[in-house]
Amino acid sequence: MANNGWIKLHRKLSESSMYQSLNSKQRDVMIQCLLLANHSESQWEWGGEIYSCRPGEFVTSLENIAKRCGKDVKVQSVRTAISKLVKWQFLTNKSTKTGRLIKIVKWRDYQDEDEQTNKVTNKQLTKSQQRANKELTTNKNDKNEKNDKNDKNIGVVEKISEKEQLVINRYLEHFPSHYLKPSKMEDLIQLEREHGMEYYEKALEVAKKAGTNNVSYLRTVLNNQKATGYLWGEKKQENKRGGVFSLKDIS
Repeated sequence: MANNGWIKLHRKLSESSMYQSLNSKQRDVMIQCLLLANHSESQWEWGGEIYSCRPGEFVTSLENIAKRCGKDVKVQSVRTAISKLVKWQFLTNKSTKTGRLIKIVKWRDYQDEDEQTNKVTNKQLTKSQQRANKELTTNKNDKNEKNDKNDKNIGVVEKISEKEQLVINRYLEHFPSHYLKPSKMEDLIQLEREHGMEYYEKALEVAKKAGTNNVSYLRTVLNNQKATGYLWGEKKQENKRGGVFSLKDIS
C-alpha cells in the first residue's frame, strides 16, 4: 500500500452503535484498517505466484497492525478488535499464504462516493458548457438584422474577440463564483463599449466593495459617472443650489 493520499471518515461514524461499542484500543485498530486499505487494485508476486488486492482490501498481520497503533495496543488487543469488527460486519478476515487478508465491507459505498460524484458533476458541467456555447453561437444574418433594428442589442458572434473575452475575465476576477449567462455577457461587453475598459474596471471595484455583482448596479454607476465626467470622487463640484457634494462612490 502506498503511504500517501487520504481517506474519508464520516462524522456519523461516532454515532453508530458499532463505534460506541468499541473501546479506545479497538477504535485505534479500526482506523488503522481504514488507513491500510488499498484505494485501487494492486498486485505482487510471492513464491512464484501473482496475488492481487481490490480496493478496500489489504494483506497484513496482527503484529503489523499493532505496530501502527498506540503503544498500549498489543497483538491480543488487535485480535479482539478484528473479531469484534467482523461480528459488526465492518470487515472480513481471512488467512492466506502471504498473510491476513482483510476487506472493509462497505469501502466502495463511502470511499468511492467523491469519485462517482465528480464523474456526475463533470458530466453536468460538460452539458452546461455545451448549452452555453450553443446559446452564444448565433447566425450572422440574424445578428445583422437585430443590430439594424436596435443598435443597443448586441449580436453574439460565433467566436468572441480577445478584448470581449478580457471584459468577461475582468468581471470573473472580481466575482469568481458567479455564473454568467450569455445575455449577461452581452450586457457586460456593451458596458465596456460605451464607457471604456478603464471606467468599466473601476465600476467593478465599486460593485465589489458594495457587495453586489448586479449588472444593473454597474450600469447605474457608469451612467452616473458619465454624467459627471467620470470624476470618481477625485474632485468636488458645486451643485445648482451652491452647496458642495462628493462624487465618491456614486452609484
